[in-house]
Amino acid sequence: AVERLGDVNAVIADAGELFPTGTVKLDGIKTFGARVFSEEAIMAASALMREVGGPLTGVFDQVISENEDVLPQVEKFTYESGAGVVGRVDGRTVYIGNRGLLINHRLEAPSREEETQYASGSKNLIYIAVDAQVAALLVLSYAADRRRKNELQRLEDSGISVLVRTTDPNVTVALVSRLFGIDSASVGILDGPLGETAQSLIGETVPRADALAATKGRMESLMSLVAACVEQKRTAGILVAIQTTAAILGFVLVAALSCFNSVSTLSALILFVYQLFFVAVLTVLPRFRR
Repeated sequence: AVERLGDVNAVIADAGELFPTGTVKLDGIKTFGARVFSEEAIMAASALMREVGGPLTGVFDQVISENEDVLPQVEKFTYESGAGVVGRVDGRTVYIGNRGLLINHRLEAPSREEETQYASGSKNLIYIAVDAQVAALLVLSYAADRRRKNELQRLEDSGISVLVRTTDPNVTVALVSRLFGIDSASVGILDGPLGETAQSLIGETVPRADALAATKGRMESLMSLVAACVEQKRTAGILVAIQTTAAILGFVLVAALSCFNSVSTLSALILFVYQLFFVAVLTVLPRFRR
């Protein structure tokens, strides 16, 4: 496992795994138009997000918790990079995304002044529109799970990047970097065609094979496993280098003493101390790296 996984330099994670249920909170809803229209739009958006998946699924589940059995039928959907999701639900076009998605489809978005009233601080916004009309604005806040945060920081310390597959336009390099306390250079976003490619690779059926390592399926367990293998391989490389250095240095010292006919000065005690020093280094170093 260490030999195979020790050279890994990136881990692919779904945004829904980085932001599980409870880490994305709905702080408010601003509706537009008639109440019946807004309710129907939210139901259609909930059905669409269940098909798409991701961090927003839990948010919509909170909204329609009592109406799960009457969700409309989703026909198809596509994700527009950095903007959001567009889908067909019961013959109507449903948009779930940011302001850029509305502009891309020539929908009339609320004014910037109205939007800034809700986007204060660390709040994020998601619009819901049906056909040509904006139906609702969701005010969301994102938080980082402590264990996932620790594992992502450990990955970064090991030189491993995280590639996040997302259909949520709010999940950006800046957001992941800020919430999880890692450098933006260690984060990549897979959306649009790249996200679809990643999803197809993740969803492939793997032929039966011997397992080099195993986890219980949690994302943080996989991160911990990969980071441990990378660190262990590097530690092993350092230890081998120290052992090689000790052998070469011993050979050079003996050769030098032989040239000056001073080999007799190497007592058993000196040889013992020499060996003991390198044994101590090889024993103590891995404990510090742990």
